[in-house]
Amino acid sequence: MLNIFNKLISDHKGWVPFEDLQINEYFTSGGSCDIYKGKYKNKNILLKTFDSKNYHYNEGVVEDIIDELKIYDKIGINKQLCICHGFSFSNLNKTYQTYIIIEDYNVNGDLKDFIKNEIFWKEYRKNELLDKYQYYYKYRETEWIYNLDRDYKIHITNSLCQALKTLHDKNIVHCDLKLNNMLLVEEEIILIDFGAARCLYNEKIIITEEDMGTLGYMCEELGFGLCSKKSDIFSLGVCILEIWTGEIWQEGNTYNDCRKEVINSLKYLESKEKELGKIIRKCILKNPKKRPYIQTIIKNLSKIV
Repeated sequence: MLNIFNKLISDHKGWVPFEDLQINEYFTSGGSCDIYKGKYKNKNILLKTFDSKNYHYNEGVVEDIIDELKIYDKIGINKQLCICHGFSFSNLNKTYQTYIIIEDYNVNGDLKDFIKNEIFWKEYRKNELLDKYQYYYKYRETEWIYNLDRDYKIHITNSLCQALKTLHDKNIVHCDLKLNNMLLVEEEIILIDFGAARCLYNEKIIITEEDMGTLGYMCEELGFGLCSKKSDIFSLGVCILEIWTGEIWQEGNTYNDCRKEVINSLKYLESKEKELGKIIRKCILKNPKKRPYIQTIIKNLSKIV
């Protein structure tokens, strides 16, 4: 196993000796990785930790980190895409742990956490009249009104689309777009978590070996391992819908159930935002060939006032 890590160090730039890192407290988790807060060169960082005990075979941890490092190499330094500062590994407690060192943006949560902030929600009272741009949401016996400012929704939506355009311009597909994988930093969206991302190189579509994405946000073809920019466009449409309505989900646990919830939420949005609804409806078409590219979405969003 040590030989594999030594080859990883020789093949990829950005190696950081483990003793140069300071690991502080646990922060959060995502997929099979835990994320810790830490310091590197007196700079606050986050450490995405790949532990060999979470893999069926030792080489799996190396394969995952190589894939992700390749994506970060292509991304480079960009203000709307998560910045990687390097990688390291240790074999503490007789397990091999590999770390990707990423920028700490000093936020307390992701975009999902942001729109769930209680300042944007109030409990609905019986027979209460909603303003035109407020949204009603009911889950089981609870009823709520979501009232994030419309102009701010437009700003967030545009920033998200610009971030995705930057990624797609590099021929990279995120493959797991959702509000949990976005940060709002200084009023702009930053895309994070490229563990599922794939580079298309010169292809329009590639076939992957495993299912990717998150139920509800993912298109049907991605579940079969078919990956393209249009896969992200589907997820983008769902994310925009969630930003505007505040919540989509009920209790669906299949692709068809979740799609019904998305369509129901979209119909509600269309009653208030007809033009935006048209854009989202095209994004979530089942046929990927009929979904627009991100440039077209940005152009059409510019007409929303």
